[in-house]
Amino acid sequence: GGQFRIQNVNSGKVLDVANQSTEDGANVQQYSDGGGDNQRFYLNDQGGGQYHIQPVHSQKAVEITSSSTSDGANVQQYDWHGGNNQLWTFESV
Repeated sequence: GGQFRIQNVNSGKVLDVANQSTEDGANVQQYSDGGGDNQRFYLNDQGGGQYHIQPVHSQKAVEITSSSTSDGANVQQYDWHGGNNQLWTFESV
């Protein structure tokens, strides 16, 4: 159905919206896979190799908090507004 689980190679854990929250500012973290919709995502192509990552359960956007460019900046979910802090690219490793 076009949904993706995003799994960390190092830990084997998956991307997860904490506590299945639907609120703006909810933390995005890694967590053991429980199969919930807060651990499933749509990858919406925005062109130019950029994607909007959308949690299935909340229909929001995965973004970098406050558009920070600093190392260690938090990742959260927030209403989609199309900012660069909500766009992601994927590269083969």
